[in-house]
Amino acid sequence: MSAIAKKWLAEKDPKFRDEAQSLLERMTADAGNAKVSVDRHGILGFGESADGYPLVALTVRKDGLRLYANTFELAKHKAALGKTLTGKSCVTLKRASDIHDKLLSKIVKGSLAAKALGVK
Repeated sequence: MSAIAKKWLAEKDPKFRDEAQSLLERMTADAGNAKVSVDRHGILGFGESADGYPLVALTVRKDGLRLYANTFELAKHKAALGKTLTGKSCVTLKRASDIHDKLLSKIVKGSLAAKALGVK
């Protein structure tokens, strides 16, 4: 895990810190060498699109974890995501275990690959 990610995690609400760490470790494994950054809203992102936004991101909110990803990628997995899909590009989770390893891997890798495919 990068120093940026460790610092980001240390600043998160203890209520969700362990869950965020678990999800972050899983995402980091699939993100490979993707650039890691934190934006002004406290969202940790991997990769960077042409417009400067992360290609896949994670944040902690008062009601749980939010995973942001490519809209087309999430649409492909809408049935598997069920009620956790709370927007076109947002998945809300209470626990890291709310999303299975294979599904998370597909979403992270697919969102990072979207840049190469020219998908916005």
